[in-house]
Amino acid sequence: MGSGDTLNRGDDPFEMGDNLSIVDLGNGNEVQQCLDLSPTLSPSLSHAPSTLSQTLCLSRFSFDFHNCILTSSNQRIKCFGRNNFGQLGYGNTQDVGDNPNELGSYLPFVNLDQPVQAIFGGYEFSCAHFVNFEISCWGNNGNGRLGNGDLSDRGGLPNEMGSYLPIVQIGSSILASQFLAGHYHDMIVDDMGRIKAWGYNLYGQLGYGDDDTRGDSANEMSDYLPFIELGTGRTATMVTPAYFSSCALLDNGDMKCWGYNGLGQLGQGHGIGLGDTPNELGDNLPPINFPTGVEIDTMVFGWQHLGIISKNNEFFGWGDALYGQLGTESSLTVGNLPNEMGEYLQQTSFGSGRNVLDLSGGSDHSCAILDNYDLKCFGRNDLGQCGYQDTVQRGDNPFEMGNYLPVVNLGIGLNAISLHIGSSHSCVELNDHSLKCFGSNLYGNLGYEHVQTIGDEINEMGSYLPKVDLGDGVEVERCSDYSPTLAPSETFQPSTFQPTLIPSISFQPSFIPSSIHPTLSFSPSLSPTTGLQLLSAMQTGNESNDYINDMTLDYEDNIIVAGNYFSDKLFGIDNKGQFDIFCAKFSGNDTSFIWAYSNGIDL
Repeated sequence: MGSGDTLNRGDDPFEMGDNLSIVDLGNGNEVQQCLDLSPTLSPSLSHAPSTLSQTLCLSRFSFDFHNCILTSSNQRIKCFGRNNFGQLGYGNTQDVGDNPNELGSYLPFVNLDQPVQAIFGGYEFSCAHFVNFEISCWGNNGNGRLGNGDLSDRGGLPNEMGSYLPIVQIGSSILASQFLAGHYHDMIVDDMGRIKAWGYNLYGQLGYGDDDTRGDSANEMSDYLPFIELGTGRTATMVTPAYFSSCALLDNGDMKCWGYNGLGQLGQGHGIGLGDTPNELGDNLPPINFPTGVEIDTMVFGWQHLGIISKNNEFFGWGDALYGQLGTESSLTVGNLPNEMGEYLQQTSFGSGRNVLDLSGGSDHSCAILDNYDLKCFGRNDLGQCGYQDTVQRGDNPFEMGNYLPVVNLGIGLNAISLHIGSSHSCVELNDHSLKCFGSNLYGNLGYEHVQTIGDEINEMGSYLPKVDLGDGVEVERCSDYSPTLAPSETFQPSTFQPTLIPSISFQPSFIPSSIHPTLSFSPSLSPTTGLQLLSAMQTGNESNDYINDMTLDYEDNIIVAGNYFSDKLFGIDNKGQFDIFCAKFSGNDTSFIWAYSNGIDL
């Protein structure tokens, strides 16, 4: 404990608080600050989203038709959905989540010997990246995708998980700092920026200049598995294994892709695959050409479409667009012909002034978290996977994106924190450490103990959509952190304070950066808006469903909360039964009018 003795502390009275001594590191030596939750500027009522920096989420909870959720309960996981190859890891092949009494406290934790730092998977298999940087995979082992040097499936029979589950051997003294799984293959980035891949390789997606599968036979893993050539002196900062292709973001900011290219996934302006014959990787593989000034922050991918989020939080996508999953208001493939990349590459519009924090794709649809924490989805929607309570396809025709694209209603006061997109279903991690899912539910993969599709009919989203029950006290491990690098400003400066989750001054920033709670007669919601304006006229006593400039009213201890959707089911009475309706008119930073209506009497 660094106290100069061997005494235990914390187990008896008068040992904590002021009685607990500070560890002495020496005169002038201070701890390097690794997290700063203090605002650099004080807040404003007109709270346009601040400049944001996303901490990359290296978990993908949703795969083809199953989910494995990383929880905050000692970093253990719970899985549900399709289980035909034991991909849930419960020692059987029974689907979970399609019948009553299978979720919540009935759902066990997967038996793994170590705590998990990230969970990933692909088609009919799952993988855990442990906190000690080792990797284990279970489920379907076709083409050696589990990386065990054989073709044996694991997880569907007793005595195959826990200590029986092999560790993937990636090589002597190699530390997997990143691990990601694609549809049929896997990739790692080591602590020196070198990458390896194994699994299915028919199209050269492993990047070894051949089409030989690796990981399905002896002497193919560990030190037998070579590093992929990225170019002279080049290393990788991240990788994305997609359906039949792979991409790497390099240390110089370039992005290179290889593998199947029939739909322009490699972004080369042609449809010729790369990586399955010698001399196609390394210095011979040209980087993708982006518009002038675009710098890559994050690579994102769906099944047959890929993209990037720029350092200015713009999204550019290419590849398959048949269902509008690129959001280009066209169904034409992008990247397989000349004059489609570089300056020709179109930025996807999500609305006036809106930028992208995160984006993820499924088989034929995509969802994005915007800089005001709204969720928008586009592409194929035949099973409600876009969450608009219809089956209308969006993104493939004019006037469907930008301001025309609706916000997905997740419920009052709930915001999307990270995305986990399966083949034809979508799961969203919310700001209260919970999870909601919608779309295809054939195998119980939405986690609601039935097999009905959700999101394709009215009264299925918003507050009608329940949270996935993972058990009493079990919460989703926070996957992404959108930390402010610039906080909003007002006319006063906050006092100096120790970093806490809630600064101890006259406002309370929530853990969502642009959410401000001034100590006035109202409180903005967890859903930041572009600035509080007039909340649109509302007739006295009107209890019809109304949109009010994308804001709603609800009550928590007599404090108004702004949300995204106005419904007679959600407004009308606060938790003390006091008000039917409460409205406020705002002009700039001034509160100019406050009005309440109760039981037919204008207060």
